[in-house]
Amino acid sequence: MKQPRLQYFLHPYFLRPYFLDREEGSSLVEFALVLPIFLTLLLGMVDLGNGFNTYIGMLNATREGVNWLRIHPDDIAGMNARIEGELERVGLTTEAIFITRTPEKSTYEDEDIVTLTLEYPYELMFGALTSLPILTLHTENTMRVGN
Repeated sequence: MKQPRLQYFLHPYFLRPYFLDREEGSSLVEFALVLPIFLTLLLGMVDLGNGFNTYIGMLNATREGVNWLRIHPDDIAGMNARIEGELERVGLTTEAIFITRTPEKSTYEDEDIVTLTLEYPYELMFGALTSLPILTLHTENTMRVGN
């Protein structure tokens, strides 16, 4: 039987303590370092996605409202109903939104230009992190009354 050489046992690799060679916990430490960054990015994308969905719903509501006034120039209640219907699709109510018509008239005539503006204070979930707790969403649409 061959005896191991003494040189083999004196190699610097064997002189190091055993716990320095182990790597079982390194992946757990890396995961713990990356997880908060990953969750912040993921939840930020969800927050911006919800905000974009709200903005698209508000934009559709302005289009529907102005288009209703274009076809029915004396039906302001109908315009409000169309706006409410579009806002309900994204989970908003008209109490939370500021609606502005320019010019403010009870009846519009042919060739009048009507601008409808909606503003909504959208509360960000991560407002504390971004130092911007409320983002004001603003949509506007303009049409000429008449066919």
